[in-house]
Amino acid sequence: SPNIRCGKCPDNCFDCEWNNQICKECLIGYDFERDENDKITGKCIKCPDNCGYCSNSQTCDKCWEGFVLDENRKCVPCPDGCLDCYNPNSNSCINCLDGYYSSGDKCLKCVENCEYCYRENKCERCIEGFEEVSYPNDTKLCVPCPENCAGCYGKDLGCTRCFDGYGFKYENGIRSN
Repeated sequence: SPNIRCGKCPDNCFDCEWNNQICKECLIGYDFERDENDKITGKCIKCPDNCGYCSNSQTCDKCWEGFVLDENRKCVPCPDGCLDCYNPNSNSCINCLDGYYSSGDKCLKCVENCEYCYRENKCERCIEGFEEVSYPNDTKLCVPCPENCAGCYGKDLGCTRCFDGYGFKYENGIRSN
């Protein structure tokens, strides 16, 4: 019909499709508002802090990564370095954040400037601007690349990639060191 128009969905609504007054899917971190008879109103309410999915504005069903539900169904932080943890009263981790490695049920920090490691003093991938260097005794540490290099062959061996806004340096048509 030529007179049909499109209208904005309710606040915090991802999709309202056929009727712009009734939300069909809320944004993550929001859930459907319910009336006194527990019927969905078509509007979205904010979940509690650090909660991705909730039944109402007071009770969380699933927390964001790095948080876990406590006995009151609130999201509390996992121990340092934990991506997922078992419960708020233990220091046990299930998975670790980047920059940490699993040691038993704990997450311990990788060597400085390391993005990913399996164990202490053995970096598998350094953060941008640093490069892994192997040492005797099965150690791999991160050393800084030359200035403006995002990747390198080591501190004194030159760039493999430049940071955004920089390119390989040329002088008189020849790539220079």
